[in-house]
Amino acid sequence: MFAYYSKWIGNVSARSSPFLRAELRVFHKAQERPSAKASLGAIRDDLAFEVESGASVYAITAILSQGRRHLCHAL
Repeated sequence: MFAYYSKWIGNVSARSSPFLRAELRVFHKAQERPSAKASLGAIRDDLAFEVESGASVYAITAILSQGRRHLCHAL
């Protein structure tokens, strides 16, 4: 969404960086939880993430993959 709206928001990278830093803190905090270690431990640092998204009048969807392996999805 940041990329789409960036043409209308001045200095979007500086304005969006607090959100991205907060998401990374939450992600790293979640990795510390024992229940999350099994699923988040499967994420590899040496492979790039792939995000596929789609939208229609009725819904927005996204899929996060790594190495052609589905990690999570959002509707």
